[in-house]
Amino acid sequence: GFDEASPLATSTGKRDVVVAARLASPILAVGDGRTDVEMKPVVDRFLAYVGFVQRDAVVQLADGVLRSFNELVRVVLG
Repeated sequence: GFDEASPLATSTGKRDVVVAARLASPILAVGDGRTDVEMKPVVDRFLAYVGFVQRDAVVQLADGVLRSFNELVRVVLG
């Protein structure tokens, strides 16, 4: 089972969690699924992670693509 009351049990739950966290900009979100893309309206940048599986629908909606953790480190640390 799972916690049906958790915001993460809904398709927009990750976006709701980001909003509730009141994070300072810039906000970078990384994910590999459709519910991850749902964060895009409330983050500054969304990158599709394709290191395990590439979902073309996610890649098409992303601001960029990451193929490895090392690429993420380079993006974050510049």
